[in-house]
Amino acid sequence: VVGSSGIEYALLTEWAANRTVRAEPGFSPPGAADRIAVVSGSCSPTTERQIRHALTDGFDGVAVDPVELVSEASSDAIARAAASGRASLEAGRSVVLYTALGPAADRGAEIDRQEGARHKLGRGLGELLRELTIEQELQRVVIAGGDTSSHALGQMGVDALTVRMPLPASPGSPLCVAHSRVKAIDGLEIALKGGQVGTDRYFCAIRDGLGG
Repeated sequence: VVGSSGIEYALLTEWAANRTVRAEPGFSPPGAADRIAVVSGSCSPTTERQIRHALTDGFDGVAVDPVELVSEASSDAIARAAASGRASLEAGRSVVLYTALGPAADRGAEIDRQEGARHKLGRGLGELLRELTIEQELQRVVIAGGDTSSHALGQMGVDALTVRMPLPASPGSPLCVAHSRVKAIDGLEIALKGGQVGTDRYFCAIRDGLGG
């Protein structure tokens, strides 16, 4: 099957209905995480609403300059964002680190002056998330943005994913378990979310281990 996990949801529902399989698979709730980190490279209004909702429900927000992130000064941008994220996580709070807050903050025209810059942005966010995950021993994280997700996963050293918890209210963006040769990443719970996918409380639902 080539496509998102939404295809799998549809197939399993149909197979259960016509008894091709006995029943849809069950998933035990993973429980709440004490804190999570989210990185977002999405400019979509859906992700904007999700970030704004998270900021009202226990998350700290860290704005990351996307132009600097793809420039020769990218290491400085990552270091500053990591320091801010670290402060929130060490205080016991979840954090969302984002390169845009909605379409009005889209700086794509500036970014596209550099060949391959959008790929570099995703890799930079992956490097940032990897650093925070390993250093803070995080058990659960989120990557928002379709293009961002693929490049960030590669930067984090993720080799494969298996579903940990579907989110019926946000099909195509389940909580997964990462499989990796990197010991600190292997077993990490990770959710990948396209820019236009998910309810407003998506990040909070992932943190709280709720399938909503």
